[in-house]
Amino acid sequence: MIDVGSYGKDSDGGILSNSNILKRLENKTLKLPYPKKLPNSNLIGPYTFIADEAFPLRTYMMRPYPRRLLNDENKSYFNYRLSRARMTIEYAFGIAAAKFRILQKSIETKVDNADHIVKAICMLHSHNVIIDLEKKGVANYMDSDISNQINNLSSDLAVSVRNNKTSRAAENIRSNLSIFFSNNKL
Repeated sequence: MIDVGSYGKDSDGGILSNSNILKRLENKTLKLPYPKKLPNSNLIGPYTFIADEAFPLRTYMMRPYPRRLLNDENKSYFNYRLSRARMTIEYAFGIAAAKFRILQKSIETKVDNADHIVKAICMLHSHNVIIDLEKKGVANYMDSDISNQINNLSSDLAVSVRNNKTSRAAENIRSNLSIFFSNNKL
């Protein structure tokens, strides 16, 4: 599931707070996998999204511990592991931007066209279509005419302050993950 259409000037947290993704997470209609026993432990952990400090801690979204709370090794190691996972995601976005150079600057086209372009890129990238073609030795998988055509294409939920408080359940999940990561160092 992707949500496209926000402006670059909008904050990441603001974009999420107005997205259908958050709406579905909050009303529990986004089908996430059931919690699962974590490897080499007896802890049960839910599937969660990973986030940075711009986002709230939720049972479905883990964010780092604030620096002022980094008073033990478990919390510091949790932040390290979360950062490593986020780096993997950033790397994937970097690959997409390198493959689809249109993402390296403002897309100068109608908003509807820009939405379609970004959605198409997400689909191609998430399914490794381009990488698979490269592995097969297809050097010019996108001829210059198609590339030129692409380059020339010239919700609903507000999170209140009351609902922005971290839940005890989310804190417990993060604490359990901190212990798990510390006991299972890579």
